[in-house]
Amino acid sequence: MTTPIHPSNQDCLSAFLDSPSENARHSLHHSPVSPITRRGANIQRGFPFSPQRNYQRSPQLSIPYSPQRNLQCSPQFQRITPGTPSNRVYSILTEQDHSFGRFVEPVSSHRISETSHSIIRSAPDPLQELYFSAMDSNSYETAIFYAEKMVVLSGSYEDIHKLATAYYQSRQYERTLALLNKERGLSRFFEVRYLAGLCAIALEKWQDALDYLGRSNPFPEEQALMCCERGKVYLKTGNTQNAMQSFKDALHIDLRCVEALELMVQHKLMDEEAEWEFITTLPYEKHCGSHEEFFRSMYTMKIRRFSHISDIEEAQIKAERNFRLQNSVDFLRSKADTLLANSRFSDCLEVCQKIRREDPYYTHSIPTHATCLYELGMKSELYRLAQDLANTLQDDSVTWYTVGLYNLYIKDYAEAKYYFRVALASDKLMEKAWLGSGIASSYLHNYDAAIEEFTTCNELVTSSHLPYMYIGKQYMSLGDMDNALDNLSKSYDMCKTDPFLLVELAVYYINKKDYIGALEYLRKALALSYNRQGPMSQMWEALWCNFGHTYRYLKEYDRAFNCFELAMSYNQNNPDIYTSMGIICHIKNDFGNAILHYQKAFEIGKNKNFIKEFLNKALSHYSKQLSTQQNIPALTPSNRFNIGQVSEPTGDQLEKFVEEEYNVAIGKTNAMDSEFAERSFCDDSSAQMDNIILDD
Repeated sequence: MTTPIHPSNQDCLSAFLDSPSENARHSLHHSPVSPITRRGANIQRGFPFSPQRNYQRSPQLSIPYSPQRNLQCSPQFQRITPGTPSNRVYSILTEQDHSFGRFVEPVSSHRISETSHSIIRSAPDPLQELYFSAMDSNSYETAIFYAEKMVVLSGSYEDIHKLATAYYQSRQYERTLALLNKERGLSRFFEVRYLAGLCAIALEKWQDALDYLGRSNPFPEEQALMCCERGKVYLKTGNTQNAMQSFKDALHIDLRCVEALELMVQHKLMDEEAEWEFITTLPYEKHCGSHEEFFRSMYTMKIRRFSHISDIEEAQIKAERNFRLQNSVDFLRSKADTLLANSRFSDCLEVCQKIRREDPYYTHSIPTHATCLYELGMKSELYRLAQDLANTLQDDSVTWYTVGLYNLYIKDYAEAKYYFRVALASDKLMEKAWLGSGIASSYLHNYDAAIEEFTTCNELVTSSHLPYMYIGKQYMSLGDMDNALDNLSKSYDMCKTDPFLLVELAVYYINKKDYIGALEYLRKALALSYNRQGPMSQMWEALWCNFGHTYRYLKEYDRAFNCFELAMSYNQNNPDIYTSMGIICHIKNDFGNAILHYQKAFEIGKNKNFIKEFLNKALSHYSKQLSTQQNIPALTPSNRFNIGQVSEPTGDQLEKFVEEEYNVAIGKTNAMDSEFAERSFCDDSSAQMDNIILDD
């Protein structure tokens, strides 16, 4: 059977997690099916690639320091090597004095405050103006030239910091650290420690970065930027708990530190309800004043979970109407993610294409874009997107995730797994790549490897329910129902509003012959999906197929037949649907329609021996019926539903049936469970009813 990665969190992959089988008795639909039958050319790698490549991310720009900071370094943090500070200051060339380098006594404008732990700026002079002009123009080599002369002439800590900043901006990280380590006392200043930490992060020296930034607060008055960078280091070292606390500290210190929130949400460092409570209770009024509503709306739109889609949509409306941000890529990304969560792939693709036109290098929306192309079967477009990314964004994890997704589509599972692992080499916390790699392993029938990859994903992304769900699916494939229930239950405890998970729980209970329990979860899934999941969502096929199996085992044949009719309206090439409909007709002695359904299943199915056995029995029974009755019409597709007791429901009848089922799901109508609850367990005839057909 086939199962996609859940469409929310920009995470929607379709994958075959079980071996294909047309056995109508046991081929229960997991999450939606998406047949992948076409192949295509391989992605041309944009450069000689090795998965061991040492990726280096682009460093962040250093920030201007503030002379109003009153910070003091904790004694244990003296990472920067002591030196001998200069106690002499040289004058700089001015209009009044053209003697370059004349020795003068120290002046107040070139000294370090005895009480402040921020660098006091010198008075403007021609060299400084030239330096700032070069920095503003991104001409860093020119800025280095002027800053080096300023250091030689003054030796002030301020000018040393200017030179170090120019080194950093020109990506000379080792040179920056060497300069900062030369002078005693520089470690007292927030600006210096922060810049040293950025250099260590760029060099991927994580322990050194923590020494510079501090494993906890190195200053009495903590800085949000320091906390955010510390959180990044903890993420790189796999310490997600400390990373989460660092990001939370950054936002409590300064709510406007958007990057801290982005990283916390992106890597799902908090469970769903804790994340919602944290974001909605931030001190917006205290930090943002009259801009409170703006930040509240923008931060609400960053949530990527299932339970609060209505709140997210309300925030999107405010951002569009009140703040006119409808063309912002962040707004469009939030809108695309919401559409994807509701499986509205065509609408989502339009938004993603608009983002790509506005900013082709905006990487946050690329996984969502690739997912839409995958789900819509747009193989050529997915190939072009993957090739374009391989040529332009070679060092980004989303590139190789997209290439892996393309290979998954063309069923080159080994290659897909390889590229998902390449993406993980760049970002080991990328949940989508872990899930994709695990699904590729299950495609290769390596279920143990799949379980191991999903488990690793769960250890790294501790607040996501998806790894537990996929582990449970693998155990069901292996027939280990106890472990399957244990993992599915853990997933359900973390997220009770994912309809795909609810379908998986229903499949478990159908396998355990607890049909009332299966109906409970199927109805919950229907209640969540009814007004949200788009018409192209593969949720509908899986949902109605499993409704059909459940009602069939409960001998509610008319309701089961309606469910299979609904499933067939979403996928007319599923042999399981035709086999199940044939079984219902066969049980009701409508041998003519049973034969027609079996024939269709035989044409498109793979398990032909199984279907052939049912077909032969139906032909035998139909032959006996012909010998005992008169005026029985011939079997032709044109009179398909006019030759027996089972009649095809009309569109209006199906629509009414869906509404009835939805009313039962939301509690408007009393369920009929009490009428057949006793059939749910210990009814051998219902559990083995398919075998009745094969008995003479």
